Amino acid sequence: MTNIKQPPYANALIARLAYGNPPEKVIITVGAGAWKSAKCWNKKPDYSALVLPADTLPRQLHWPVNGFVCQIEWDAAAPAELIILLVKALHNAGAAQIIVWPVGVDCKLPAWLFNTATQQWEQVHEQIHVYGGHQ
Repeated sequence: MTNIKQPPYANALIARLAYGNPPEKVIITVGAGAWKSAKCWNKKPDYSALVLPADTLPRQLHWPVNGFVCQIEWDAAAPAELIILLVKALHNAGAAQIIVWPVGVDCKLPAWLFNTATQQWEQVHEQIHVYGGHQ
């Protein structure tokens, strides 16, 4: 039998659930500054943060997110392919909804602009993505 590890800070989330104190949202931090960001999120009473360590694939971890809205805090240092794998892992773990939030991007600005020279739409920065999960 294989021993599947949990992401860092999962024990704090599991303890909250055992005491009937579920968070409003579970934040998953990825990329540069992930550990520092998770520590900051975990100081806020309405949230619980988990970390995807840099040397770990999402499928290598057991994600205790069944029924929760999850927000992936994505630093551009992490490749997009890794974020896709994380979304799939969270979905498979039963997340109610998954939001991918690119850190350091002003999401009020358009992510796509029309290039009049090429007559095509071009993506100029990452954008927020929301994926439905299990209800």
